[in-house]
Amino acid sequence: MIIAGEADIINVGILPEYRGNGIGNMLMDAMIDECKKNSVTCVHLEVRKSNSVAISLYEKYGFYRMRCCNRYSYESRRKRRLA
Repeated sequence: MIIAGEADIINVGILPEYRGNGIGNMLMDAMIDECKKNSVTCVHLEVRKSNSVAISLYEKYGFYRMRCCNRYSYESRRKRRLA
């Protein structure tokens, strides 16, 4: 969802039998490209604390932990890259 230059990633999932094939990277690349096309400067997402694979992927793409509730909330550091 994109509103006023910010994007919220609601839900992302990859079936277990397809994990480890770079699909997460492809999805992240496509999401970043879409954000660039729509002049997004900030991306927010939430992830379960227990999902270390997803957390590693998001951190690889420059996301960082903002706050902790029942889930971690991450935001993109790549404001300049997305703009």
